[in-house]
Amino acid sequence: MAMTPEGKVKKVIKESIAEYAKMLGEEVWYDMPVKCGMGSSGIPDFIGCVNGDVFFIEAKAAGKELTPLQEQHRARIKKAKGWYFVARPKSQSKEDLAVLGRSVALFLLQVYDGKFGGHEATKRLRPPC
Repeated sequence: MAMTPEGKVKKVIKESIAEYAKMLGEEVWYDMPVKCGMGSSGIPDFIGCVNGDVFFIEAKAAGKELTPLQEQHRARIKKAKGWYFVARPKSQSKEDLAVLGRSVALFLLQVYDGKFGGHEATKRLRPPC
């Protein structure tokens, strides 16, 4: 069975979280809530925690936008000072998915440090210019 474009993005996110945790020796907890008819729609695909901070990641295939309900949740999370990231590659090419993986790792470093660029590992993960 072929993987959907969004499924490929989710796979990259999972791999990036594992790589980040291994590289820094940090514990990263995350879950992917399943909406089996109960609960709230529009909740991000990944909810996790690193270094005491909770983060949210919404996976989107290239060219796809957040739904209005997802936008509402993003606004509420950001208003509550939560960490929110939309993981969307420029295209579904291997190269762009690899860049997305590095972007997810940089986002996790930002959550870990509470700001951008505070950790030495960011130098190794920066996307090529």
